[in-house]
Amino acid sequence: ARLRLRAPTLGDFEPWAEIFTTPVSVYMDGPDSRHDAFVDFAGSVGIWLLRGHGPLAIVEKASGTTLGFVQIGFEPGDEEP
Repeated sequence: ARLRLRAPTLGDFEPWAEIFTTPVSVYMDGPDSRHDAFVDFAGSVGIWLLRGHGPLAIVEKASGTTLGFVQIGFEPGDEEP
């Protein structure tokens, strides 16, 4: 009831960069540079155009704050869900 999921927008890059450029992101093969975080963000969001699905931003309804992201990752050659 407090959260919603939606496709990411350009405005979600700042929270994405905060996640992927911090030392904690070592668990996700990071930390990335800000440039690399943007390349990853653009590629991840671009999958919406290619496959019709991709990462979802987790947004707090009351404030509109992006809290994080979820994604079912697909590599080239993977079967569609």
